[in-house]
Amino acid sequence: MLETLRQYLPALNDLTVPAIVAVIYWLIKRAGSPLIRSLTKLLRFSRYRDLSLAKRYRVDPFSIQRQIAKEEALFCAFIVCTVVSLILLLTINTGTSVYGRFLLHMVPVVALEVWWLWQKEFVSVLLEEASRIGPGFKRVVPARRQSDSRMKHREERRASLVRTLKSSKRIGRRLV
Repeated sequence: MLETLRQYLPALNDLTVPAIVAVIYWLIKRAGSPLIRSLTKLLRFSRYRDLSLAKRYRVDPFSIQRQIAKEEALFCAFIVCTVVSLILLLTINTGTSVYGRFLLHMVPVVALEVWWLWQKEFVSVLLEEASRIGPGFKRVVPARRQSDSRMKHREERRASLVRTLKSSKRIGRRLV
């Protein structure tokens, strides 16, 4: 009876591989935890930066249109780059392997796609933030600072206009 039970118990060789795999998983978890935390912080910072930029751009309709146009231009560049890369991949026959050529021709396509997707996400956040302003949205152009000499000349013109009006007694009519 004891012999029959021993044949069902695992031997030391049977336990070595699972133990090594468990230790490797434990090391990956132990080393990967700080990496995951830093990746989370990086994603949070990226989201914060997008929101702060969107809140800055949302009051200016020209900035909103520029970001939308930038996203559309990146999409067009992505499509053109994809078509050109596929044509080059199919027509040019170099000595490198098919996988090497594929990698060489597709790296710009993937880079443009990632850039376009980031811009697309930013535009969606920007439009969401701009919609929170409401229907009474008007662009407020900040006043430019006038030079001191310009302000002095303006005051002199106003004073001379008032003197002219008082001397001619045409206060009721407006001079243009």
